[in-house]
Amino acid sequence: MSRIVEYLNGNKIHPGSTILNGENRSFLFGDGLFETIRIFNGKPQFLSSHIERMIFGMDRMCLEHPLEAFEKHMHEFISVTVQTERISNGRARLTIYRDASGFYTPSDLNSSWHLVIRENEAKDLTTFAKCKLVLFPSMRKDNSMVSRFKTTSSLIYVMAGLHAASSGAEECIIMNNENRLVESHTSNLFLKNGNEYYTPPVTEGCIDGVMRRHLIGIMNRNDITVREIPLTKADLLNADEVLLTNVMNWVKNVTEFENRKYSAESAEKLNKLVSDYLSGFN
Repeated sequence: MSRIVEYLNGNKIHPGSTILNGENRSFLFGDGLFETIRIFNGKPQFLSSHIERMIFGMDRMCLEHPLEAFEKHMHEFISVTVQTERISNGRARLTIYRDASGFYTPSDLNSSWHLVIRENEAKDLTTFAKCKLVLFPSMRKDNSMVSRFKTTSSLIYVMAGLHAASSGAEECIIMNNENRLVESHTSNLFLKNGNEYYTPPVTEGCIDGVMRRHLIGIMNRNDITVREIPLTKADLLNADEVLLTNVMNWVKNVTEFENRKYSAESAEKLNKLVSDYLSGFN
């Protein structure tokens, strides 16, 4: 069993200890947000970008920062905790939730924070694996004041994941009300045609993914053409390659959608560029 360390408002608690009470607004209303951070070789990757997106989300949700100098404190706390707990590889989840009473309208804007780090073995990001893709027909996601970050109200992703599983697929594409592609239930989406890559802009409703953002920068620095444009199912069917990106898996190729089989060459090459970037970044 993988080792788990857990903190509530900076105090270490026993893993699995309940932080839930009858007025926990994250449980009652999904009134919170979170970040998932990959730990690799003893370092939390892209930590500044995660905290930056969390601050963006807290501001949109009218959440008071749980600490003074929140960005500096959380950066130091997570980095030091990974070192002192000797976590070499794993996954950290930082959750901020509104710590207030009230029904739909909260009594105040106070917040609390919860950190869980799960240790696991390093992933081999060069391993080729089958990845079948399906479309999610039952719910839509559009651009909104909360669409760019991860909230604890994640029902659309849960339902899309269930649809993928019941369809014998690994990933499920979520669409917006214009029937354009947004993202998968776990990742941002990229298509490749010829030597060019395409990805939906965040105005289509997708998460402003940390891996997506850094990968676009890496591509630009390596003279790889990437365009942020609205995409449709027809674009998906006509693509040479389909790729999914998130911080835990970096870049992975989709191998199948409906009756379409895709080549799968880019993920390994792009992951090498990400690895090189992180070597210089750290």
